[in-house]
Amino acid sequence: MKKKESIHQLQERLAQRLAVSSQSGAVATWLAIELADERFLLPLKHSGEIFSLPTVNFVAHAKKWFLGVSNLRGLLYGVVDFAHFLQLPKAMVENADRGNEACLVALSDIFGVNCALLVDRLLGLRSHEEFVGSRTLHDNRHPYFVSELKDKNGLLWREID
Repeated sequence: MKKKESIHQLQERLAQRLAVSSQSGAVATWLAIELADERFLLPLKHSGEIFSLPTVNFVAHAKKWFLGVSNLRGLLYGVVDFAHFLQLPKAMVENADRGNEACLVALSDIFGVNCALLVDRLLGLRSHEEFVGSRTLHDNRHPYFVSELKDKNGLLWREID
């Protein structure tokens, strides 16, 4: 039950930040996520609802990154291990200090698929104003990484499209 409460609290905080950012003129552009101890930015227009980690039912003969299917609000969703799909080293280890913060981020309805991404941790919302530099990435092996941004603390983030 504690996990459910924390997801609900996170969604409330995100909604409050969206409201504040729209009033202040700074527009949140991305949902910040952590995968395998790396930071990524997922466009808000591509993101849907956030879910605590439910039971995922195995699907035979699927790709290794496809964890299975899960019932989310009465709909069947395919669940993708996003770090594995992006070919990142699996560094997510349950940490007793922070607990298991893994959750699912459903893809937006604009894609027309019921798919949810398993992410290690949500890091909140980010806007362009929080970054001091960026460069476009051209990697044929990983075409979904479109840019790399550096925040005011010198941390690198990769934007996913």
